[in-house]
Amino acid sequence: MLTDIYEDLGIVYRLGFRGILNLSKTCRNLRKIENADHVWHNVCSDETLPLALPPNTPPSALPAKELQRLTNNAIRLDNNWRSPQPCLRGLHALPSEQGGWSLHDMDLLPGGSLMWTAHHRRAFAQQMRVSVWSLDDVAAPRRVWTADHPGFFRTFAFLQGAAQGDAATIFVAFQDNDNNEYVATYQVSLGADAPAVEAGGEAPAYSMRFCIHMNRLFDFTLIDKVVAYEDQMIVTCDAAGADGDWAVRMFAADLKSNRLRRIDERTIRPLGKFAHVRVWGGYLFLIATPKFKQLLIRVHRAPGARDSKGNSVQEYADFGPTLAKFKLRAPHVCGCEVSPIGVAASGSPEFTVMLSYLRRPCGASLCRILRFAFDTASKTLTLVSASPNKYDGQPSESPKYMAVGPMGRRAVVVDQGHVRNVTVDPRTGAVAMSAPPSVPTEMGGQSLEGINKLAFDEATGRVCAGQLGNTVSILDFA
Repeated sequence: MLTDIYEDLGIVYRLGFRGILNLSKTCRNLRKIENADHVWHNVCSDETLPLALPPNTPPSALPAKELQRLTNNAIRLDNNWRSPQPCLRGLHALPSEQGGWSLHDMDLLPGGSLMWTAHHRRAFAQQMRVSVWSLDDVAAPRRVWTADHPGFFRTFAFLQGAAQGDAATIFVAFQDNDNNEYVATYQVSLGADAPAVEAGGEAPAYSMRFCIHMNRLFDFTLIDKVVAYEDQMIVTCDAAGADGDWAVRMFAADLKSNRLRRIDERTIRPLGKFAHVRVWGGYLFLIATPKFKQLLIRVHRAPGARDSKGNSVQEYADFGPTLAKFKLRAPHVCGCEVSPIGVAASGSPEFTVMLSYLRRPCGASLCRILRFAFDTASKTLTLVSASPNKYDGQPSESPKYMAVGPMGRRAVVVDQGHVRNVTVDPRTGAVAMSAPPSVPTEMGGQSLEGINKLAFDEATGRVCAGQLGNTVSILDFA
C-alpha cells in the first residue's frame, strides 16, 4: 500500500523537499513523515536548495520542525527568485550616517543577519568609521559595534568559529594618515542580545595590530583583502616596486604568537596583479585572472594547517607544492567575483566564480558563472557546472556590482543602476536573468535607482544595495 512507503526510507529520501511536503499532505498516516528527524536529516544532506541554517550548524543538529520551517522558506524564496519579475517581500534601509560621511564599502556576513559598513569623511585629515549592524529586526536595524579611526579604510574580515558561541574576531585593515598599512583585530560579542551602540564615541581598543607595510619611497604596498581562519590570517596586497610594475604580495600571520611573515614572491608571481583567497579545512584556494587573459585556480595547504598529531604541515614562507590546479582561457575578462566556500552534500568544499568579460568593440560586458568542487581525498579540483554561454548582464567591471553564492544557484548583478536576480540551473549551468524586482505599492516610497554597491546572501535571498546619496537599502525576497 502507499501508506507503507514510510517504511521504505530509500524511496522517501529521493523525494526531496517538495516531494516530502506534498506526500505528507496526502493522508493522516503519512503525516508522520514530516515530523521524523531522520528523514529530514537525510534529505537535507542531499538537497541542493540553499537553506538558511544558523552559522556553523549542520542540518543534523536541528529538529524536523525547524528544518520544515526552513524548507518552506527556501521553496518560497526559490519560486519568487525564479520568476520573470521577482516581488520584494521587504524593503528597508539602514539609518543614514550624519555629518558628512560617505559610504565606501559594505557586505553581509554569512547568514544574512549581520552586515558591516565602512564610511569615509575628510575633515582636517582622512577619517573612517566601520560598523557592524544587526538585521534580526530588519525593520529597525541596530548598530552593535563601531570604531572611528583616522586613516583610509581598506577591507574587513570576520571570524566566528563553532566553539566560540557569540564571541567573534573582527579584522579591520586601513591606511593611516602617514601612509602606513595596518590590520587591527578586535574581540567582540555579537549575540542576538548584543546592545545597540552609538557612533562617534571612543574607539574600542584593539587586541592586536599588525603593521603590513611602512611607507617607503618607490615601494607602494596597499592592502587588498584579509582572510582569517582558526588562529591564522592571510593578507593580500597590491604592490608596486621602483620599476612601477604592480603585482600581488601576500603575508601570513599567526594570531597566537603575533608573528608576521611575507610569502615568497616566487610562489605567487604567476597569479599576476590581483588574487582572491579562500580557506577551508586546512586548504588554501588562490583564484586569479593573470593579465586578464585566463582564470587560474591553485590549491595548497593553508599556512598553520596541522596534522592529526598537532604538528605543523606547512611553513609560512612558502605555500608549498600545488595540490590541484585549474586553468581556463578567458580573454578580455575584466571582473572576477568569488563566493565564500560552501559545503556540498558530499561534504566537499565548493565555491562559485563569476566572471565578467569586456565585449569588443562596444565596451558592454558579458558574464559567466562557474562552480567548482574540491575532493579532499583525491586532491582534485573539478569544474562542476558552467553557464554554457556568456549571458548579457552588462554589470560594471567592479566586482562590487555583482555577487554570487557558494552553491552557485543564485547571483545578483547591477544593470544600469538596477538590481537584477540571476538563477543558475545546478545540472546544466544554464542562466536566467530576471527583470528588476517589482516594488509593492506600500513600499513605493523608497527608490532603488543609482545603486553602486552590492551585498548578497544566497541562502536567505537578502540583498543590500548601496545607493548614491549614502543610502543602504535592504531587499528581502523570501
